[in-house]
Amino acid sequence: MATLLLIQLVNFIALGVIYSFVTFILEDPNYYNLTSSEVGANLGYNGSIAEVAVIILELFIGVILDTFGRKVPLVVGFVVSGIALLSIPLLHELYP
Repeated sequence: MATLLLIQLVNFIALGVIYSFVTFILEDPNYYNLTSSEVGANLGYNGSIAEVAVIILELFIGVILDTFGRKVPLVVGFVVSGIALLSIPLLHELYP
């Protein structure tokens, strides 16, 4: 249990560091080239969508954990988060 909590702590710290650079990526002319006001609006909108997704996932997470255990959903979550974060500099439009 302590290992799981340590992994989650490291994940939250890493995500905090990475998300602090998202603002610079969004304002960079080589990537998204948004103004400061657009960055704030888009980050707020994307953050609210993420929170709604978390609220919906919380409805099903108990069944998922009972079915697969803790390790499989945790690894899947890390992989999906990694792919999403690595794709940020590769995309040149904020919304597909």
